[in-house]
Amino acid sequence: MADSVFETSPLILQVWEKSPDGLLIADSNGVIVEANRLIHQMFDYPHGQLIGQSIEVLVPESLRGVHRGLRHGYHQKPVTRQLGSGMHLLACKYDGTVVPVEISLAPFDGGDYVLSAVRDVSDRMAVEAHLAELNLKRLIAEDRERIARELHDTVIQELFVLGMQLQTAIGIEDGDIDDRLSNAVDSLDNTVNEIRRVIFEVQALGHERGMRAELMRIIAERTAVFPADPRVRFVGDLDELTEDVAGHVCAVLSEALANVVRHSEADEISVEVEYTADRLLQVMVSDNGIGITSPRRSGLQNLARRAAELDGNIEIESAPGEGTTIRWVVTVPEEKDAS
Repeated sequence: MADSVFETSPLILQVWEKSPDGLLIADSNGVIVEANRLIHQMFDYPHGQLIGQSIEVLVPESLRGVHRGLRHGYHQKPVTRQLGSGMHLLACKYDGTVVPVEISLAPFDGGDYVLSAVRDVSDRMAVEAHLAELNLKRLIAEDRERIARELHDTVIQELFVLGMQLQTAIGIEDGDIDDRLSNAVDSLDNTVNEIRRVIFEVQALGHERGMRAELMRIIAERTAVFPADPRVRFVGDLDELTEDVAGHVCAVLSEALANVVRHSEADEISVEVEYTADRLLQVMVSDNGIGITSPRRSGLQNLARRAAELDGNIEIESAPGEGTTIRWVVTVPEEKDAS
């Protein structure tokens, strides 16, 4: 089929071989009937060796069964589209090396054949990973600065007030001394607790592990190419969350940020994750973008499903041109006694 086209159209053959993307044509059985020079080079195959092979040879072995099912489903309703938008697709070289790719499909000849355009995005992924790493370091530095300001603005002032209270108690001989000293002790207890909280936050930022660090990594990765640094605030001991709940939080934050970066056209993002003493957990992501304009809300449905699994709820505030705020709220159940 493809050979007859190229024999009658040298210009198409030239375009085919000069394409900046790897191109291949497969029939409805997934057999490669044509592949340009670049796709052979991309996957380290000798020129022409891909012809006649199953397209699954370019799929990592662990994913080939899944790919066959997806391929059969595609041929039931073939349309021109990009595969796995927002996902990391992988392809397999001749020696088994796996590389990240982007793939677009276009059916033709009544859907009996499919043209695939493949692009190796290894370099771009490396750049994005580097940007994410830099973004993470910047976010951590900004959070440390916030904690330092909070320490100065609250704890130091509390200690100053405490000192004044103790100073005024010196020399008092009436019954007020007990009340003043009692108030001073209460203030001291509160200040010690505040110092402990701030120290905990600083220590958490200094470790690569822990829930806060994981959330910071997600924020850094998802906003690496965003035009401005997101505002980030964590409240409470997030390391107390169970593995199951922590997994939900990471997935919710990742999907919410991905939606903002891809669709909102915003230049400001605010992220807040709060876990209170009464076990109320809230993930809030806000932006100043165009609001929710598409009727397709599969991402939001995923967030709602995750909230429902924990008997929680999701609140969405959005207006055209005024941005969107997503609040994902659940009450974390107490862990059952193993005994």
